[in-house]
Order: sequence, then C-alpha cells, then structure tokens
Amino acid sequence: MLVEANSVKQEAENKFAEAEPALEAANKAANNLEVGDINEFKAYKTCPEKAVGVCVGVNWVIMPVGQKSKFADWKYNQTVMKDGNAFKKKLLDAKDDILVN
Repeated sequence: MLVEANSVKQEAENKFAEAEPALEAANKAANNLEVGDINEFKAYKTCPEKAVGVCVGVNWVIMPVGQKSKFADWKYNQTVMKDGNAFKKKLLDAKDDILVN
C-alpha cells in the first residue's frame, strides 16, 4: 500500500512539474490584465477562435458549479465580463485560490 501511495505521489509531483510553467505564465498574464483589455475582448461579436480555450479555462475557474454548462456560450461570457473590474477581481481571487491550494 505504501509503495502504491508513493508511486501516486511521485506521479502527481511529475504532472505538477510539467504543468507549473503554464501555471506561472497564466499567473503572470492574469496579473498584467488591464480592464481595457477585458473591455476590448468582450466587444468582439464572436469569440476569436484562438481564445476559445482561454475562455473555457477562465470560466471553469471563476464560474459557480451549477453554471459550468454555460462556459462555451460567448454571449454568456460577454455578460460575465460586463463589469471589467469585477471580472478581473474574480479572476485574480480565483487565481490566488488555485495558487494557495
């Protein structure tokens, strides 16, 4: 049992080490996000194709559990970003929760 637990622990540590550079890059990007950037982004009529994955990821982090099925809906995403300051605060709070936990 201990050997199996150590194996699982090592695998988790390896996966985290693999993901850590992306997490650090996302952290840096979130810290540099300006409200003007959010306002510019939400003004698009449709979500730019290259940004779909980002929207899904951000919404997965900040949306309440019962609303997760809406994360691919651009109109809903625009509503979530309506108040750029509130959206940025939610994102930074969620980011801090992830980095702490």
